[in-house]
Amino acid sequence: MRSALLLGLLSLTSVACTLERAGDEDVVGKRLQRQTTCTILGDTRVGSPRVYFSPFDPVEDQVLCALDSAQREVVVAHYNIRSERVLDKLVALKRRGVDVRIAVDASNAANEWNSGDDRLEREGIKLVRFKPAAAGAIMHLKASVIDGAFAMSGSFNWNETAAAGNDENMIAFRDPELVGRYRDQILELLDERPRSVEVARANAWAVLQFAPESQVDRSIVGAIDAAKSSVDVAMFTFTMKNVADALIRAQQRGVRVRLIVEDKQDGFSDADERLAAAGALVVRAANKTGPHSAMHQKYAVLDGTRVITGATNWTFSGTRNNEEDLLILDLPSLASAYAKNFLDLLHVYTGHDDGSQPNAASPILFTTVQPATALGDFVVVVGSDPALGAWNPWAGVPMGGEMFPHWTARAKLPSGARVEWKLVTIRRNGSVEWEPGDNRHLTVPASGRAVVLGGAFGDTGNTSTPAGR
Repeated sequence: MRSALLLGLLSLTSVACTLERAGDEDVVGKRLQRQTTCTILGDTRVGSPRVYFSPFDPVEDQVLCALDSAQREVVVAHYNIRSERVLDKLVALKRRGVDVRIAVDASNAANEWNSGDDRLEREGIKLVRFKPAAAGAIMHLKASVIDGAFAMSGSFNWNETAAAGNDENMIAFRDPELVGRYRDQILELLDERPRSVEVARANAWAVLQFAPESQVDRSIVGAIDAAKSSVDVAMFTFTMKNVADALIRAQQRGVRVRLIVEDKQDGFSDADERLAAAGALVVRAANKTGPHSAMHQKYAVLDGTRVITGATNWTFSGTRNNEEDLLILDLPSLASAYAKNFLDLLHVYTGHDDGSQPNAASPILFTTVQPATALGDFVVVVGSDPALGAWNPWAGVPMGGEMFPHWTARAKLPSGARVEWKLVTIRRNGSVEWEPGDNRHLTVPASGRAVVLGGAFGDTGNTSTPAGR
């Protein structure tokens, strides 16, 4: 696929690697290359997990940073692995002597467009295509453990759309109890450990459960029933009746309930309609950053102090039959990070901004459609702010072509700033082609809420933002 060919060339950032290309393409790539600061290892501490939110954070880059730290062992259970950058990293780890063992979902791996598992297997990596026992169930985890000391989970799949366009979260831990449980669960899927059911409580602030060993919907209902003031839910697919009933009970007893669901998943049940009829705010979010992009979050924030997260969709299969994880975390600082992301989603999909929990800088995702490029060309965001190169194309923000012909780039701009910007195409020979028309304009929210801007390359009069219906 062309997007796969472009991936190494057109990634937004580069981590622990160099651009190895010849001729003019090499010159252009090196001049535009931006390095990502590898923060995940230093920022994740015992008792203080670190969460990243795609598409506004460079989540895949942080995953690569974490993987690159491996010395002995990497064990993985991921629904699918399609990212060429991640595949390259896993192969590189194997070649330098790290013991890499991976489980993927059998049904997803059987699709013709998923060939990453075959490549990993050819490299001598132990690869298990796992099929759960229940009819129609899937191995839906997105978990990895490095050297038995560092774990990552959440909704974030290791593929290009998750990195460049989806709304996702990825959470990292160093806590021995949590890391050990994730490793044990992955080893069970690798058929290296007998299946077991562990107590839910992992430590004083964390509950960790795995489906199908546990019916995790019961824990979700219990947490909602205990909420006192607010429940904010961002959920890709929401169909579970008993969870909807719990949210309706919360709304009826005076708890503020807000729900964001992915628009394309809306027709599978009437759970969201019932919740809206009870008076809760329901947003059906249509993520339009790419042809297959989605509002793919699976989390809730309760009373501003508790987080429910993991890979689990709130469906019968997700809570009862699939291979899933569910985390309930009582950490106010972590809940604050999730709450800010929820406010960002509300702003992106509805324009709502109450000014609460402000950010000093607004995360911006720039998107465009530009099919008129060849291998070695770049599309770059350039603008009046120094973060956009101060009108110097060679200092602008290179966009990633992972979802070609859709291109994306992320930046942070000062809250309240008025910024003019434009797109340019830089050809592999170094020539610069500005899009015609007037400059595009952006007034950054005073609260620093997130913004997604899109529009066809060259059509500067029609800059759009995605919106729920």
